[in-house]
Amino acid sequence: MLLFENYGFTFDTAIQSFFKVRYGETDQMKNMYYGRYFEWFEVARVDWIKSRGLTYKALEEQNCYLPVVEVKTRYIGANHYD
Repeated sequence: MLLFENYGFTFDTAIQSFFKVRYGETDQMKNMYYGRYFEWFEVARVDWIKSRGLTYKALEEQNCYLPVVEVKTRYIGANHYD
C-alpha cells in the first residue's frame, strides 16, 4: 500500500461502473456466465485508476504494475440478459 500512497491512491474510495449483459455472455437461462465477472472486475479496476486521474499506461511508464495475485468472489445474485 505504501506504493499506492505515493500516487495519491486511497482504498476508501468507491466508484461505480455500469455494464449491460450481452446475450453471448449468458447461459440458456439468460444468466450471465460466472467467468465474465472477472472481465468486468478488470474494467472496474481501470475505471478506478482513471477516477484517480491516472491511466494504466502512465503507471506502467513509471514501472508501477498491478498484477492480480488473488481473487475471492461471493456471488450474491445473478446478472441477467434483458
